[in-house]
Amino acid sequence: MDGLIWDHPDKNGEFDWLAIDQINNIAIISTAGIGPVPLQSTQDREFLLGVYNQILDLPIIGEAVFIRDHGLCADWADASDRGFFCYDWDYDRELYEIISVPTNTLKAEDIFYSELYKYAKRVALSLIFKETKEIKTNIQIKKNSVA
Repeated sequence: MDGLIWDHPDKNGEFDWLAIDQINNIAIISTAGIGPVPLQSTQDREFLLGVYNQILDLPIIGEAVFIRDHGLCADWADASDRGFFCYDWDYDRELYEIISVPTNTLKAEDIFYSELYKYAKRVALSLIFKETKEIKTNIQIKKNSVA
């Protein structure tokens, strides 16, 4: 198992990474320019820099439910409308906090045909997003190799 790393190429710049939970739900997690990332995500940097556009290519399957008021609501709504849980870095508390949840969840296997599947499956978190309002920096990441 690995954890999150603080020193990465996109520190001080916006960077989003993908993860799955124990039941194959998918989340997009935003560093807000400062949060730590899984080592696997730094290796997938080129793909992940354009991940938001890949998400927009998916069909809308539900609606976003906002858990926390956030200035960039459209970005989070777009992702949750497509089944993603959305987390953003909280500067003050130094953890990832849930912003929005989907009314209908997207499972990793629902997008096995997509590049999103490959990159989401590489970061498997030992939690269930529906039950997790905060992701702390000491979270353990299961090694998951998906070609």
